[in-house]
Amino acid sequence: MKSHVNSRNERVNSEKTGSSADKGDRITAYKSALKDVRNEHTSRSKDENDLMEAIRVNEVGLAKKLITYITEINEYKDKSGLSFLMCASQHGLTEISSALIDNGADVEARDKKGSTALMYASERGFVETAEILIKHGANVNAFDHHGHTPLINATDSGKIRMAEMLIKYGADVNAKDKIWFTPLIRASRNGYIKIAELLIKSGADINYRDIKHCSALKYASEYGQHEIVALLTNAGAV
Repeated sequence: MKSHVNSRNERVNSEKTGSSADKGDRITAYKSALKDVRNEHTSRSKDENDLMEAIRVNEVGLAKKLITYITEINEYKDKSGLSFLMCASQHGLTEISSALIDNGADVEARDKKGSTALMYASERGFVETAEILIKHGANVNAFDHHGHTPLINATDSGKIRMAEMLIKYGADVNAKDKIWFTPLIRASRNGYIKIAELLIKSGADINYRDIKHCSALKYASEYGQHEIVALLTNAGAV
């Protein structure tokens, strides 16, 4: 009887030891896998940060090489919410922008303000970069959280060539932002006569009134933009 009990105890102890060994193996395997994941994440993060820096300093060759290392090119955003493509576009880096698009960068991605890469390029007047974005599907009439479109951004910045290009690709010359300002109202307030001429020629509503019931003519007069007052009056504004 005693021999039988001892045998059973030895078997139980053996099972416990085996169970502990299995658990130890599982923990070791888990720690190893976790280390691999952390190493992969660290390596990926370094590649992403290096790519963003290469874009900011316009290191085309390095940027192109790093782009091939990034597997999730649309996942990364910097502290401002900018994607790689937004950063390249706001600096007018057409070659890098093209490489990013060729590797799957989303031309319609948004930042925290709802802005797209095209909006950044339009605001700064980078026509060639903007045209690449449009040819790859960027919405020329997209609007951000303030209701600003690429054409509104270009108008606000006085970028006549950009405004011409955007209109060529179908930008709405009568688009309204959140405070009901159109591109013509903005051009009239700011004294951008060439843009105002372009907008009128392209079908802008010269008698449109905003939420305060003020027209482009009213704003031009109020802001002392006499040439634009004459332009609007000659075009039939009342």
